Amino acid sequence: MNTSKIANILHLFNSHHPIDVYDRGVLIVKIYDSISEPDNEVVCLTRNGKHGEDYRVKFTKQGLSNARVEDGNLVMEDTEGDEITIAFMETRKHSLVAEDID
Repeated sequence: MNTSKIANILHLFNSHHPIDVYDRGVLIVKIYDSISEPDNEVVCLTRNGKHGEDYRVKFTKQGLSNARVEDGNLVMEDTEGDEITIAFMETRKHSLVAEDID
């Protein structure tokens, strides 16, 4: 298992805003304290669907270790064996002035 790769992916989740590539939904990230077992869940991504339903995917350390970059996105296999494609966005604060809203 590639622990350096896992650490780099966890850093991405901590420092950027992950977006579901297929429907552009913003994902809420929960990172679990991990124990050294490769099948322990270490990341859970959650978002509300268009009709109010929860969409949740979980990843193990092994899933993170097997991740790859494709077309500038992160592709990982979740705990159910489905490939999930995630984009990472950076945001910057835009300082408003009165003219922006008047």
